[in-house]
Amino acid sequence: MSTPGDFFISTPDGPLAAVLHLPEKIPAPAVVCCHGLQSSKNSEKFIAICEELCHAGLAALRFDFTGCGESRTLPDRHLLATRMRDLDRVMDYVFHQAWFNGECGILGSSLGGYLALLVAATGIYPVRGLVCMAAPFDLEKLRQRHPETMQPDELSGGEGKRAVPMTLEGISSVPGVLILHGERDESVPWMDATEIYRRVGEPKQLLIVQAAEHRFLDPHCRRLAIGLSRQWLSKRLLGAIAS
Repeated sequence: MSTPGDFFISTPDGPLAAVLHLPEKIPAPAVVCCHGLQSSKNSEKFIAICEELCHAGLAALRFDFTGCGESRTLPDRHLLATRMRDLDRVMDYVFHQAWFNGECGILGSSLGGYLALLVAATGIYPVRGLVCMAAPFDLEKLRQRHPETMQPDELSGGEGKRAVPMTLEGISSVPGVLILHGERDESVPWMDATEIYRRVGEPKQLLIVQAAEHRFLDPHCRRLAIGLSRQWLSKRLLGAIAS
């Protein structure tokens, strides 16, 4: 396993800061990791996730969305559309790399999980495995539940061709999804996980972790979530090679 490398992905709207974890054997399957609304690529959770995936033989790329962490460009006033654009460009970057073997997965936490499902549902990139941790189902309802912390445009879906759906109602075409959610989630109700599970395609798996809250801060809950994510993505991506 190589030392993680920090770099910037160039885009027409500004550079996106990223870190790449490469396993010993390349080309390899890749997992793109998407942080949540107020997080960054350098959270302890995402560092631990990427290290675990890399040990399993998967390349793992974590990055900062526009306006977060080390991606200093200011986001568009429609934050959701900006982040969808960012994820699309990161995916495009991965699919053009020599270290990538064509088997791709996405892991997203909270809003990152929401975006991961939407990108996978477009079918532009063949995503074989996906993990959603504490992902919301309906962003309008989420904004109504937290009016004191979310500005009117903070979860706006944008306008015209760039408009992003405010609900995951139409994601039935997405297969290979592991859905993890804490029963004590104080930000996104665990029932959102069941709504997502009902709509995604087979194979799929849902786990509600009784002691976990939104960020999976409890060490046991975090280890469980990371371990299950590694197992699911290894089966979906490395299993594809073996078959």
